[in-house]
Amino acid sequence: MERLSSLGFYSLSLNLVTLSLNSRALGFQIKWICPTAPTRPVALLGGFPCTAWFDIAEISEDNPDDFEGLDASAAHIANLLSAEPADVKLGVGGFSMGGAMALYSATCFAFGKYGNGNQYPINLRAVVALSGWLPGS
Repeated sequence: MERLSSLGFYSLSLNLVTLSLNSRALGFQIKWICPTAPTRPVALLGGFPCTAWFDIAEISEDNPDDFEGLDASAAHIANLLSAEPADVKLGVGGFSMGGAMALYSATCFAFGKYGNGNQYPINLRAVVALSGWLPGS
């Protein structure tokens, strides 16, 4: 399961949450991958560079989505997951912007392609989003 961080957060901040989820007690094992989003200028912050999965200009329903950034991050996440053995069930999850990224990745899986039309290569079996939103909806 890949756990994605929020705007301005680093993957290290997710360790307490993911470590507290003891999958062995549930009868199965989960490998947690907690990548940090790339550092990029964020319009919402006046162009200040911080960790973000995609650019966001404002917090509103009318905010235009950064599909180029969404597709690049979804491809990065799929690339990380593609390194896992073929018999492993793959999932993504995230909080806030990471939750939005998880939902976008799940949408790409459901349609079989990224927003730019390129084929989505991963078979996702689970998606979790906490305090997130679905980009493009």
